[in-house]
Amino acid sequence: MAGAAVVGRRDERLGETPVAMVELREPGSAGVGQLMDFLRDRLARYEVPTEIAIVDAIPRTPSGKPDLTEIRRFFSEAVPAVHREHVH
Repeated sequence: MAGAAVVGRRDERLGETPVAMVELREPGSAGVGQLMDFLRDRLARYEVPTEIAIVDAIPRTPSGKPDLTEIRRFFSEAVPAVHREHVH
């Protein structure tokens, strides 16, 4: 993994749930299922993202930090061009 960013997304039942954007060093080296298994073994249930999107590059600010506004926007829109999976 080259990088990851997690943001909260509004949820009617829970108030907010985590969603993650992941940038892989080697495209295709891991899938959403593998990432979820890894996270479930290491995080509390409420910390595990409800959706993971594997992208070519995480949006960044001019200073190089993840652009959380753009990442939140990404998860609020339907973006079929990347690998996204909603997990239960």
